[in-house]
Amino acid sequence: MSLPSLTTKEIDEIKIEKPGFEYYDNGKVKVEKIIVDKDVFLKEIYYNEQGQISEIINYRKDGSIYSKNDLTHEVMKTGLAFTYYENGKVQSLKYFVDGRINWEEKIFDDEGQLMEVVTYRKGVKSGPHTIYSKKNLKVSEINYENNIPNGKATYFYENGDVKAEVNFKDGKREGASKVFFKNGMLKIQESMEDDQRNGVTEAFYESGGLKERWNFREGMPENICTFYYKSGSLYATKNYVRGKEEGSQKKFFESGKIMEESNFRNGQLSGTLRQYDEIGNIVKEEVFDRGDHVESKNSIGLEREKPPIKAQPVELTKKQKVRKIINFSLVFILTLLIVYIIFNVIIYIL
Repeated sequence: MSLPSLTTKEIDEIKIEKPGFEYYDNGKVKVEKIIVDKDVFLKEIYYNEQGQISEIINYRKDGSIYSKNDLTHEVMKTGLAFTYYENGKVQSLKYFVDGRINWEEKIFDDEGQLMEVVTYRKGVKSGPHTIYSKKNLKVSEINYENNIPNGKATYFYENGDVKAEVNFKDGKREGASKVFFKNGMLKIQESMEDDQRNGVTEAFYESGGLKERWNFREGMPENICTFYYKSGSLYATKNYVRGKEEGSQKKFFESGKIMEESNFRNGQLSGTLRQYDEIGNIVKEEVFDRGDHVESKNSIGLEREKPPIKAQPVELTKKQKVRKIINFSLVFILTLLIVYIIFNVIIYIL
């Protein structure tokens, strides 16, 4: 059974491939870098200082340039414009109004497969930008306003099932975010503020049970965080202050009994660390000072005092009870006989 790691490793491994941006001094977008499959560049879009697209560079997965479109010399004023690959296949089609791209731009690969649909309004990206796989399934769909992500974004697995749902505000993650397992069960849900975790983040087992509950402030763990077995039993509690472990930390057996207790100060193990077996005996005891090991105590003599065992009355069988009465009677008769003989001897002597 996979137990919680008691670190943010599991939730940090979930990467949302959001676009990257470079900006002009006036705050307008200069370059947009669209990334898929974790670290693979899909394309770069260059804008002029008025917010109009000047160049688009498309990349292969190996990082080499697939195609490059210079749009600084577009002469189309109004109407549908096409660009073509050397093999004659349509590379893109877009509609201009008064010299600016409007509505949808469709982008194809050199085999005619639809790869992207981009929505524009008066020359700037406004609306959904959808990226497709070779299987004609959605890879991602991100809503834009004024060339930057704003609103809902959805990411998909290779089979088309939803992988993650994210909300953006001015290009940064804001509000609720959700990540799903391939079976559709919720994997992680968290609250974001200014592209940082803020509030409660929860991680789940693939079966649906709660695995970890974190509290964050400004992107760092804060206050009590709890961790659970797959059965739902409490596994551990940890306290944080500004992202560092602080105070009492505990781990439990699935039965609920204490397994380990320790104390941290400013992120370092300080004080006594005790480990117990399921009966409650101390099996290990070590002392730390600001993360440094000071001493170990032998487990011998550290057992908790066990309560004395009370003798339980033995229930006799009927046969045993009869035998007990006979034995008692014989002893009584024999005692009387001895007393009688002694009495007669004394009388005779006198």
